[in-house]
Amino acid sequence: MIGSGRVGLVTAAGLALAGHDVVAVDADEARIARLTDGQIDLHEAGLGDLVRAQLVARRLRFTHKTRPALRGADLVFVAVD
Repeated sequence: MIGSGRVGLVTAAGLALAGHDVVAVDADEARIARLTDGQIDLHEAGLGDLVRAQLVARRLRFTHKTRPALRGADLVFVAVD
């Protein structure tokens, strides 16, 4: 998932819940650090718990490094503002 904002984060979390291994990429390294720590800054009911559960399950991870994230990807979504 390229982009971890309103659309990208919700989509990434939902795909992870469905059982997919998801890597979400964002250029904002501070945002990636917060998301990796399970800190969600969007006001979407249940999103924080969903993201934290998928982090624990290791189906969702975050990075600012695009090229490594794309290696081995079966599908790439672009969700940027």
